Amino acid sequence: MTYAQSSVPTLPTSSPLGHLRQYVSNPLQFLQTHTQTMGDTFHFRLVGRQLITTRDPDLIQQLLQGQHRDFQKNKAYRKLQLLLGQGLFTSEGEYWLANRRMIQPAFHREQIMGYMQVMRQYAQDLLRMWEPNVQEGKPVHFLADMTQVTLSVIAKTMLGVDLEGEAQAVSEQLPLAMNVLLGKITSPLATPMWLPTKNNRQFQQAVQELDAMLLQLIEQRRRQGATGKDLLSTLLQLKDEESGIGLTDVQLRDEMMTFFLAGHETTAVALTWVLYVLLLHPEWLTRLQTELRQQLPETYSPQDLQQVPSLMPLIQESMRLMPSVWILGRLAKREMPWGPYTLPEGASVIFSPYLVHRHPDYWDRPEDFLPERWMGGSTPSHKYAYFPFGGGPRLCIGNHFALLEMQVILAEMLTRYTPRMNDLSHPGYEYSLTLRPARALMVSMDPT
Repeated sequence: MTYAQSSVPTLPTSSPLGHLRQYVSNPLQFLQTHTQTMGDTFHFRLVGRQLITTRDPDLIQQLLQGQHRDFQKNKAYRKLQLLLGQGLFTSEGEYWLANRRMIQPAFHREQIMGYMQVMRQYAQDLLRMWEPNVQEGKPVHFLADMTQVTLSVIAKTMLGVDLEGEAQAVSEQLPLAMNVLLGKITSPLATPMWLPTKNNRQFQQAVQELDAMLLQLIEQRRRQGATGKDLLSTLLQLKDEESGIGLTDVQLRDEMMTFFLAGHETTAVALTWVLYVLLLHPEWLTRLQTELRQQLPETYSPQDLQQVPSLMPLIQESMRLMPSVWILGRLAKREMPWGPYTLPEGASVIFSPYLVHRHPDYWDRPEDFLPERWMGGSTPSHKYAYFPFGGGPRLCIGNHFALLEMQVILAEMLTRYTPRMNDLSHPGYEYSLTLRPARALMVSMDPT
């Protein structure tokens, strides 16, 4: 596929590799640097792969909302099907639409609010686990512990089980499968999955164990009548309005696997960045702790959390500067107009919330941490200047779940401990499905 110079501006290169080396070594720096010289939208090449990138909110709105039927997710998402199957994150077209419509009621606000006590229980369990470190003055590996607590919450709310029991395969096998698969997605030189390499065999074994665990739980729950309050029980009772048919075991497996992956990793990473920016801005940390102590009753509700003035603004501003999902992509299904450009059929477009959240045309002092920009009912000047959970019909179905969980974990942690880090230099970024810190954040917890 070729692009005319008169269409999307092209970043020149004479290398047979195109811009591969610069992009792979630091993709955000590459995109940021060339956006400053090329403008919001330009075309570049990675060996034989042609890509268009944009940080224009108007064009992104067309991709995610206005013309969303004319686009599909790109090849990286299709590789995720090896683990996630045809869940909401990876499926397309009428299949996706039918399942989204059926599953959406399971994520209504009242259902999500009902999970708060589970979130609180596991947050408190984590604090008890930290006690020996606190007594000995030893730091905790913050991202690892956030990953564990969010995974525990997902297992309980989605499946009604504990990771130490029936869902043990999740904590053992899901990280292994994810690591292998992410290597396939991020490396242009990754070996195909059909080759019998050690990594590929480990991946297949991990998926088999996860499948066996999930399908056994689904069978048990069907047999027991699906009367629990967990998501699996709810999904087992759902029927399509037109056909009256519910989700099959394979469909339930795919959705459960999707919720496990998307429902813990992004939240754990987001919480880690919230903590980091709070440590960089101790005046906001002190303010939040004071508000939590003064305004949050011992037995609190989701409505009580909403009354803590700086809690949500701090989360929103942290997710503006360091969104967990740093890159998204779409493929054009046909030739079409796209703003001032014409996209050829098959055009691959990538766009980064990280860059759009820093767009100087839409944000005052875009590089600065300013939680006050979210206070008093303020909203971004463009609907797609801020989209940490995506947008349009494919807006993340678990966004309210994730935000509630983040509020609960922060409230429990910061009313009991004051975090402290010796090294506050920027840890750098590890570019995966999420924007993880490249260096482990070792955090000491001082009793308040």
